[in-house]
Parts: sequence; structure tokens; C-alpha cells
Amino acid sequence: VFTDAGNPDNVDATSGIAKIYYNKKEYGTAVKYYNDIIEKFPKDPIGHGGILSTYIEMWKKDNNPQYVLNHHRQLRNALDIESDLSMAVLAKLASFYIGLDSEDVRIKYNINPEDQVSGMEIDDNVEYLLNIIYGKEYGNRFAEGFYQRARFYFKIKEASRALKQLELAATYDSRHYLAVLLMAEYYMKVENYEQARSLLAEAESRYSIHRPELGERDEDETLLEGQPGRINYNLGKMAFLESAGINKVDNIRDYPGKKIYPSRSLGKLSEEETQRRNGLFVAQEEFKKAIDPERGILTDASLMREVNFYLGWIDYNHNEFASALDYWAELPEEDIYNNATVLLGKGNSFYYTKQYNAALGNYLKLKE
Repeated sequence: VFTDAGNPDNVDATSGIAKIYYNKKEYGTAVKYYNDIIEKFPKDPIGHGGILSTYIEMWKKDNNPQYVLNHHRQLRNALDIESDLSMAVLAKLASFYIGLDSEDVRIKYNINPEDQVSGMEIDDNVEYLLNIIYGKEYGNRFAEGFYQRARFYFKIKEASRALKQLELAATYDSRHYLAVLLMAEYYMKVENYEQARSLLAEAESRYSIHRPELGERDEDETLLEGQPGRINYNLGKMAFLESAGINKVDNIRDYPGKKIYPSRSLGKLSEEETQRRNGLFVAQEEFKKAIDPERGILTDASLMREVNFYLGWIDYNHNEFASALDYWAELPEEDIYNNATVLLGKGNSFYYTKQYNAALGNYLKLKE
């Protein structure tokens, strides 16, 4: 295009090269090519949208929002081209603002969270950007816009409004397994496990059917990064919470009330209780599916912390004390040294494996 067609400034070709480097995570080079576009065409929305999208990826790595904020404010206030950005870029930018905390921006990065020209605070930007999307052609059926609006409503603790937005996202895009997954996670929080399981099954079905298609559209980036392993993680967590106590009414999340006991300590259980505790094998299977490298949660420290916590307790229940200790060894230091539940489990596991000094050390920490 640049040479044979005699069009050295072709925007589509230049942005295509930039996208190649973007997909290879070579963000500095990607920005260079997007800058080439806006040097020739200062108000081109493709070039500016590419820079914003790339800066957001860089923010995900270093948590510094300065580049994104500066560039967004420039194209809004100085260039007046914000509304010309694609719906995918606007939704991604809204997602960026949802992930920010005003005080963190002000204190940690010494950046004024309020845009001095428009007067908008961090959260103001979210609804403003999503309203731009809604006003565009087909914007009132753009699923990613509804999904990000739902995330914002959850952030500001308006769950009923969030659920409505998720229903719209799921209706307008059969690929959007994340909208269904987020609904399932809400119902888990309110302990409606039957509804949660139904929605998790729907999320898995959508992901399995449409996985080969993901990436065909710019807005699919959210779905590609969406960690389908969360589906298995949530199924495992529900199975664990329903199965790990001695009796069905035990609240195993309370401490130091009735907690989790290995099989050797239970005595003879009724057939019903034995069957219920067999749900631990279901939980174990789901957690192990969740950490499949293709399911996307291995790099999520927060989720892996919980997976290792639960897998350790499952092995503890099954008298596999050495394996339980291996899982708990993967927990962050604050759990290893300060989490009373983990200290109890580790102390008992060391005791049952005849490592008495290590057991005593954990019991003493627990006593403190």
C-alpha cells in the first residue's frame, strides 16, 4: 500500500501495522505507528483511539494512569474529537475509569482526578463516555457498553440497575459470556446458588460455542481477557462451601466456630452427610479445571490465592496433609503468617505428619 499503491500515509495500513505490534505487546512500537498517523492527520480518531487503547494496556502493567488521562483530556478539550472515537475504544476507556480510585490517583500519582476544563471527576467520565456510545448508530444495542455500565453500577453499589444492564448485554450479544458470569457472581454473593449455577452453565455454554469467533471484533478484547476459569472457580467455591462442614448448617466461613475437620476426625456420618461431603471431589475437580493455563486465572494473584486456599482445605479433609501444606505454601506471606484459619490448618497438618516443632510454631502464632 505504501509503495506500490503510492499511498505512504494510508491510515488503515499504518494502523494495521500498529495493531500487529499491539497484539505482540510491543506497546512502544505500536504507539510510534499510531503517532505517525496523527502527525499527518492530527484529528484522526483511529490514531488517537489506538494510542488510548495502547496506553490503557500499559496502565494495566504499571498502574500509572497519567498517560491515559493526559491523552484523553487532550482529545476531549483541545481537539474536540472524543465523540468520534469508536464504540470499542469508548467502552475500553470507560472500563479504565471504572478501575480508578480518585484518592489513589490524587495521592499515589499526584494527579488531579478532576479534569480542570470539563470539571469531570473520575466517575463522571464513565457515564459520559457510555452515553456517547448509546447515542451512536447501533449504540443502543452495543453489548459492551451495557456490560461496562453494569460494572460501574456495581462499583457504586446499585446492584439492581447493574443486573438490568447485564441482561441487556447478554441479550444483544450471544458471545458475551462475561455478562452472564457477572450475574452469576452477584447471585453467589447473595447466596442464591441455584440461580448462580444456572447462569454459570449458561456462561460456559456461550464461551464454548463462540470461543473460535472471539477476536473478530475490536470489542472482543474484553472477552478474550475475561478469564473463563472464573466459571470453574465459582463452581468449585460453591461446591466447597456446601460440602466442607460437618453438618449442612455449619457456617465454615466463621472462625473460631465450627470449622473444617479431616475425615479421620469425623466418626460415622449419615448417608446424607457422607454424600454431601463428596461434593468436595466436585469442588476439587472444578478448581483444577480453573487453573488450566488456557482458562486465564494463573496470572491473577487474587484468584490463585483463593484456589490454593481451598485446594489445601480439600486435601486436608481427605487426610492428604502433605499435599495441603504444599498448596498453602503458595499463599502470600500475610496468609502464611497472619491468617488464623491457615495457621490452624497448617498446625494440624504438621502435627498429623509428625512435624511437631513446625506444628508447635503455628499453634503459638495462632495463640498470639
